[in-house]
Amino acid sequence: MSKLTDSIASRPYLAVLAIGLVVRLVYLLYYIHGPEWDRLLVDSLFHHRWAMVIAGGDILGGEVFFRAPLYIYLLGLLYGIFGHAILVGRIFGHLVGLIAVLLTYQLADRLFTRRVAIVAGILHALYPLAVYFESELLVDSLFTMLTELSLLCLLIAGERKTIRWYFITGVVIGLAAITRPVILGLVPVYLIWILFDREKSAGYLRPIGAMILGMLLLIFPITIRNHAVGDDLVLISASGGVNFYIGNNPDADGLTAAMPPPLGANWRIQDITYLAEQDLGRELKPSEVSSYWTHQALHWITEHPGDFLRLYLKKLYYAANNYEVANNRNLRLFFDSNPVVKFIPLNFAVLVFLATIGVMLSFGNRRARLILLYLVWYLLTIAGFFINARFRLPILPLLMILAANGAVGLVQFAMKRQHITRHIAAIVAGVLLVLLSCSNWYHYHADDSSGGLFNQANYDLAHGQTDEAIARYKHILSEYPDYPEAALNCGAAYLKTGNGDSAMAYFRRELESFPANARALSNIASLYYVQGQFDSARYYAEAAIRSTPYLVDPYLVGLRTAAAVDDTSAFHAMLQRAEKSVFNPIRMYLDAGMIFSEWQMPDSAELYLRRVLEADNPAPETDDAAFDWTTAATGADSDALKARAAYQLGYLLGRQNRLNESIAMSARAIALDSGLIEAYVNLASGYLAADQRANARRIVDLAQRRFPGNALIAELARRIP
Repeated sequence: MSKLTDSIASRPYLAVLAIGLVVRLVYLLYYIHGPEWDRLLVDSLFHHRWAMVIAGGDILGGEVFFRAPLYIYLLGLLYGIFGHAILVGRIFGHLVGLIAVLLTYQLADRLFTRRVAIVAGILHALYPLAVYFESELLVDSLFTMLTELSLLCLLIAGERKTIRWYFITGVVIGLAAITRPVILGLVPVYLIWILFDREKSAGYLRPIGAMILGMLLLIFPITIRNHAVGDDLVLISASGGVNFYIGNNPDADGLTAAMPPPLGANWRIQDITYLAEQDLGRELKPSEVSSYWTHQALHWITEHPGDFLRLYLKKLYYAANNYEVANNRNLRLFFDSNPVVKFIPLNFAVLVFLATIGVMLSFGNRRARLILLYLVWYLLTIAGFFINARFRLPILPLLMILAANGAVGLVQFAMKRQHITRHIAAIVAGVLLVLLSCSNWYHYHADDSSGGLFNQANYDLAHGQTDEAIARYKHILSEYPDYPEAALNCGAAYLKTGNGDSAMAYFRRELESFPANARALSNIASLYYVQGQFDSARYYAEAAIRSTPYLVDPYLVGLRTAAAVDDTSAFHAMLQRAEKSVFNPIRMYLDAGMIFSEWQMPDSAELYLRRVLEADNPAPETDDAAFDWTTAATGADSDALKARAAYQLGYLLGRQNRLNESIAMSARAIALDSGLIEAYVNLASGYLAADQRANARRIVDLAQRRFPGNALIAELARRIP
């Protein structure tokens, strides 16, 4: 016991880490038994689904990165080793968070004193928002840790005065850049740091060159990969332009990741690509799409400098505000469900108060001034885009270090009563900044829970909990009648219950608020098709196509309607239009193949069914469907569609007595979707027709074990002795 005590006394960071570990374990225990555990939200869901694809072996991908890839690839690696459990991702985040706690301690120890380091480490170990974001499948905790590590390496480089450590600093900055490229906007601070932290006689060019070389060694492989798979020169990711535009346009509020109407917060990569291509009149590469939106933002800024300045100041105000702006979940409601984050009395205002004192008490510390410069520069940088809680997460450890210095200074002042004027001035400045931080000049609705409810409702809808989903959508609409896609998804939920009248009413309600919503128009068209009102189905399908020509759903309604009335000319016309406009035509090819099969046109059916099988799965890096619980990730959905195509093709080939091809295609269908019962029947029947009874018996036995009691399988078993 004495050895343990001596060890902790000589290494107090062990006690700090122990506190952090206990807090995170208790937090996880409450989280894992709560209703939110597997409700991954938007970005978290996208990262989870993309990581699963990587774990499945798709390492290189198929498109230019829309988002920086490091976190997702690390998550994919862990999924490949430990499986796809969400717990794996949450534990990984907390381990990263504990490393960040240690780095906060180490930074504070080098910048100030051991006592300050202990306080800073404890602040980080306990800070509720840090614990929360570590457990979400988001890049921010990893980016925060790498940001801290880069500063620690820079401090060590200044102390040891070796080029190697400046190179290592550059490597860590490069890792942070391929996690979130915004750190590239902080590179000038690193250069300023080197200029002010090195003796002139030591020279600046070699350390700066070493740091930049380290950065480029990590960034350039991503650039080369982007060019290799996408034939496009994108440094890291192609989302910068649209993110800049989101924060700088006539409808921007500076706080939400929303495009101007009619897209709003539910915009998709296909949307921004289509709009850019329509405006420029040609097909664009991802870098060109990003440049287009950057240009649109800059055009608005130059045409409306006053509006831009007012919006920028608003974003800076919220960057320093105590309220944590969240875009996917109401944090207050979530925190109320977990006592670890509910009852720890630490928030941004507390840090601001103590950090203000810490800065004023040690402004003569050159490195402390550089830390303050880094913190302020970061806030100025992200205010060029938009503000929310997780985007300012990387400055929290720096704020904690300064706050710890302030807390220690206050304790020393209380004990010694020295430098009274300076301490009182620091306290007054801290109080004034806290009052500013806790104000609400822009009347932000802090209790707005609509975004979180919408995401929860989407999760419920995707998991068959339609009554719960309907209740949540209705609650949103009662408070926010024009909430985008709430009425649309409520209608979809009613449709799942078989209540077509209520579904139609909510689809039309969506159109009252958003007349050009192609999904609502397409859903109405589908309802009319099911009801046999083909003229109305065509009318609404055409309206949806005019609104959003690249959406596949209205074309499917058009194809099915034409087939229902045996209008082959309309069918072929619709098929040709769709082939020119739809980004992902695999569902359309399957429908065409099935309809040609019904029309007894085997050659055309085979042509389109083979197109389904030959189609590339959508690149997981840009798969819009992966953000939303109401749609399956398109990669997984594509495999199911290909299984249907292989089954149908196997059936057609069997009817043409092309038995070996039929058997191979039915086996492929099972490989793609092992739950497709019809494929087992088809495969066993093919073996029977080829007089391979042993193989037929083997498939039937397998099917009986997998689908006990199924009538189709039982009937087939009776045919095989």
